[in-house]
Amino acid sequence: METAVTSTKVRIDEFLSIAAHIIMHSGDVMREVLSSGSLTTQFKGDVKEPFTEADVKIQTFIISGLKHHFPALNVQGEEDVVYEGKFEVDPASFSKSSISIGLFDGKVSEEFDTADSVVWVDPIDGTKSFISGQLHHCTTLIGLAIKGQPTVGIIGHYYNLGADGKTLTYAPKCYFSHAGYNKVFVVDVDKKIGTPVPIDIPPVQEFDEVAKKLRVPRGSDTTQDRNILAVLGKKFAVEANDEAGAGHLMLEVLLNNSDVYVEPKNHSKRWDICAGDALIRSAGFYFTDFNGEKYTYPQVKVGHYNENGTVCARNKRVLELVIEALKEL
Repeated sequence: METAVTSTKVRIDEFLSIAAHIIMHSGDVMREVLSSGSLTTQFKGDVKEPFTEADVKIQTFIISGLKHHFPALNVQGEEDVVYEGKFEVDPASFSKSSISIGLFDGKVSEEFDTADSVVWVDPIDGTKSFISGQLHHCTTLIGLAIKGQPTVGIIGHYYNLGADGKTLTYAPKCYFSHAGYNKVFVVDVDKKIGTPVPIDIPPVQEFDEVAKKLRVPRGSDTTQDRNILAVLGKKFAVEANDEAGAGHLMLEVLLNNSDVYVEPKNHSKRWDICAGDALIRSAGFYFTDFNGEKYTYPQVKVGHYNENGTVCARNKRVLELVIEALKEL
């Protein structure tokens, strides 16, 4: 994908409206691939990361939809393959007025310039979970960075896992926010963008310095993940769960289902974190590297690995203690 050279003004509400429509219909593309049984897996890169037909189709759908409405937009996607077929839904039909700028109470800029912005896209965050059928871990991520800073985050989450730990229900939701505004909104009407409502974000609780209980994802079961759990286990009473997927795990922190989410160095990339970073900042929580520094987002697909790892936490004290523990690695 080439970097945009044209300076064009784009309204935030129009960008959000189109992105929300795209997210909702991306769920249909995912279901279409699942129902066809076409889960043939290919691998990319030196570390042989998997991708499927659904990854390619959804990314093509997202980028073609965004570029139709905003031709000068610089969009950087995870996949390098393009789907050449047609989609049942034409993104040209999507309305730019589905989400109102009034949601943000006049506290954010109404527009941005394509010359100093970039959109980072992950069509299916959690491809391994998609292949294995753990669909509740899978999200679609669209993150807008302006002047290197994560500014607008849109996360599509499509499946819920039942109380029995087995039943999956298709219940698409689109979470979005602007990092400059302290509310995260959700739209949960299948295929229709109704009135977005702010989600009830559980308040941050004071960290118990005695019990030191810490709810944390187990990770992808690599040596790096096991090492992270081992060093955290020396300082905390770790309660590890089997959740996965960067977008899903950042939502879990946001919704107080996890205390912290840690990703090894050079494991995730900017398309994995840009959308979630904007949501976490909007909520007033914390997202840094292992040194406590915030990530910036380049306008080109170079230097996009999160080389110093990632730490996402609700509580500042937890963030500090986790970063201290990670120094042992």
